[in-house]
Amino acid sequence: MSGFEESGLAGKHSIRKGFKECREPEAFISTFQQENCVLLSSLHPALHLLDLQEVKRVVFHQSVISDLSEKLIKRINASDYNDQKLKELIDHTIQFIHVDALRPVIMTALKKLKEVKPETIELISLNEKIYNDCPIEVKRKVWMKKHPLFGDAVGPILNRYIIEKQSLIYSTENTKSQNFFSLSTRERRQKPIVKQLVEMIGTSIDLYNLVLQFLRTLFLRTKEENYCSLRSELLMAFHDADIKEIHQVDPCHKFTWCLDACIRDKSIDTRRLKELQTFLDTIKNGQEEVMGDIAMILCDPYATNTIIVSIMQVLNKLIAVDVLPRSSGDLMFLIRLLCLSLGAWDMIKAQNFKEESLNIDIVTKFLPLLMSIMMDCMGDESNENPNNIKVPDNLFKFIQESTPSQLIVCYYLNQVIQSDKVAILEVVLPQFAQVLKNQVISTYVFNLFVHRFACCEENFSRTRYLNLVFDQFLFVWLQNDDAFHHILRLLWFVYQKVDSQELVRLLTATQPLSKHTDVIHDLHARLVDIIASSKVNTPLSTGSNEPNNSISPVTSPNTLFQGITS
Repeated sequence: MSGFEESGLAGKHSIRKGFKECREPEAFISTFQQENCVLLSSLHPALHLLDLQEVKRVVFHQSVISDLSEKLIKRINASDYNDQKLKELIDHTIQFIHVDALRPVIMTALKKLKEVKPETIELISLNEKIYNDCPIEVKRKVWMKKHPLFGDAVGPILNRYIIEKQSLIYSTENTKSQNFFSLSTRERRQKPIVKQLVEMIGTSIDLYNLVLQFLRTLFLRTKEENYCSLRSELLMAFHDADIKEIHQVDPCHKFTWCLDACIRDKSIDTRRLKELQTFLDTIKNGQEEVMGDIAMILCDPYATNTIIVSIMQVLNKLIAVDVLPRSSGDLMFLIRLLCLSLGAWDMIKAQNFKEESLNIDIVTKFLPLLMSIMMDCMGDESNENPNNIKVPDNLFKFIQESTPSQLIVCYYLNQVIQSDKVAILEVVLPQFAQVLKNQVISTYVFNLFVHRFACCEENFSRTRYLNLVFDQFLFVWLQNDDAFHHILRLLWFVYQKVDSQELVRLLTATQPLSKHTDVIHDLHARLVDIIASSKVNTPLSTGSNEPNNSISPVTSPNTLFQGITS
């Protein structure tokens, strides 16, 4: 048993010292046993009997302590002790917290105690072993007084959360069936990391606010939107668990709850738009900081995605009834939400929690121009005469100067890719790529592009389509590390349909440089290996849509990729 000396009891050091100083060891042993035996007179008669059975005293003492501790813990848990009794118990036993065998009794009492003395908090926080042995209920009491310890506990969990999100963004599994946004809202907040944070916070509004402050700080430091996702997921996890001490106190609860339902349905209908608008319009003077949290919640990629998808849905409806964008109140508010989302970082950075005036040109000029292109691309006529589709120069100006316009255009391109009208893609993709090439495109947009292209993998057997997607579109962003990673992902999903010679060219063009991360180098190496070892004979493209009935010589994959791996 350890911890005796720390608790003021005679331990191994006292025994060693006693043997060194005594002249009669047997007398010392007898005296030591008398002074340190279990102080229960009813047990004394059993000692000689146990000696005859050769049961060691240490085994006997451990058994007694275990049995008594178990009974005491049951009494404490059964609420036999009120708060005053618990305080008295802790006052008498806290000195024995260093003894491993007695620590569970003390921890059980501390769990039940409403408020722990500062000196006890200090004792626990300064001893790593005792701190690590604390149950979560006791750690919460420590964290509420020792914020740095809470930060140390939460930090690695937040890092793991971001790593999980990045793993999902750059996943090379099942991209045909799902993309980054395919996970449901409930699935996301049922993740172990979110559950762990909920358990750590418990019902402590102080710890909850600390986590929110950590998320704001990390968001400002890194511009990582996934911290905004966690802000929403955490609040809704408390909502699911019906922990009223948290979700009823958070001023963003109703807004987040409504938005969560919209994300679940992948659309924001008129009724919910009115609910969201009512919340924003009723923020009172003196409560402006709430707008910073609202902006952060809207900056969640899942929320931003839902907003833009809803904008595209409204635009398609307006085209169908031949109505201008400025006539739609729903569209105006959706643009307002999008601007709040994209301006979240600047708002929190500047600590200026007032909404910027909406750039009305987005609604009155940009969206009508985009709608005209959308109309040109609709129907069979556009597919037969794609050269009639012209992208106005004014639209390019909006894309270059307005982040909301850029994102809306990217989602429009995703819509065109999904339609799989190749003739239209040949006109639209290169034009927009040239305008967007100097822009930083969101990793979530690239994730959507890869998903849509992977769903059309058969098209990549045609050299013309292959060149369109890679050379005329995606390769425009080849110098961007994030885009580079997504290009490799697309190659991973479609390589079996690509002509062998074209594969060599593409893999050579995507050879990672020293500046690229180990993850990118690893993905490229795995891609080369899997293609080189594949026994699938990919057809040589003729550059046309007609099937090639001639027999083409098959080049050994190992020969083709030998130069790339060197």
